[in-house]
Formats: sequence, structure tokens, C-alpha cells
Amino acid sequence: MKEKCSLLLGLICGLLLCSLGSYRIFTDQLEEMSLTVGYIFAIAGFISFAFSSIGLFNTAKS
Repeated sequence: MKEKCSLLLGLICGLLLCSLGSYRIFTDQLEEMSLTVGYIFAIAGFISFAFSSIGLFNTAKS
């Protein structure tokens, strides 16, 4: 898989993970998932989204 494609996939997955964790934090709909897991998903998803977007911009410049 090319580098740009893998970074784009990581960007989308990080955004989905962050949104799932944020959804659990701000609502009470997902009772199966604990609040701690929601925080972990939100933080890990945000970090993944941020670093994938930085890598994607650096790849586009080259």
C-alpha cells in the first residue's frame, strides 16, 4: 500500500475512533462502554488523526 493511501486510511480511522469516544463522553447512549474507554478512544483517535494529517501534508509537499 502506498504511503499516501495508508495515511489517508489512518486519518479516517482516527476520526472515527475520536468521534466514537466523544459520542460516549457527551451522551449516555452507549452504556456497554465505560467512560474510561470513551476517554481512551477519544484521546487515541485525536492523536492518530493529528499525526496522520501532519504526515499527509508532509507527503503532499514532497
